[in-house]
Amino acid sequence: SLSLSLSLSLTSGLREAVPMWIYTAKLPDDQSNHKFAAMSSGMQQLGPNTVARQRTGKFDTDAARWKEGFSSGEHVFEVVFPVAQRGVHASVGVGRDSVPLTINKSCSLSPGNFSVVSEIEFSTCSTPYSPLIDQVFLPDKFYMYLDADSGCLMFGSDHTYYGTAFDGIPTDQPLFPMVSAVTHGATITLFYRG
Repeated sequence: SLSLSLSLSLTSGLREAVPMWIYTAKLPDDQSNHKFAAMSSGMQQLGPNTVARQRTGKFDTDAARWKEGFSSGEHVFEVVFPVAQRGVHASVGVGRDSVPLTINKSCSLSPGNFSVVSEIEFSTCSTPYSPLIDQVFLPDKFYMYLDADSGCLMFGSDHTYYGTAFDGIPTDQPLFPMVSAVTHGATITLFYRG
């Protein structure tokens, strides 16, 4: 069945320990690189941290990419993406700067609606990283944690740490936070929290 919210598939049925670094993230003094910098023609930038899908119809997937890519360090992003605006193919994750920002078909970039994408995966609407069985439906506001040193992408909310969605992500090139949507009017805000 189709879900109207982003879902997260955890890497294990067991609860994993919360990494302490997610609570001690520090903002850099210079925030000028922490904003959306590239997007498809179907996206409109509403502010430095907010994009909205303006293309009508649900036959194309439109994406936006963050200005700064990360090849090391631990990073926290706050994501605001209202459940009612997600539709069935919303994606939030990381990708390389070579990932195209539009594709002429409606697709979710991964089975769990989160994506670790590369150019090939985006064009085929698939991911080599297999989300596992447990799924969690995320609220309107949630957090994405990127450990670029170990190649892990994790998620949580204000009250819950959901765990690792993907691990073993290649870190030989910078990873850029990315979002995508197929629903007209879908509005996504991303804040870098350190």
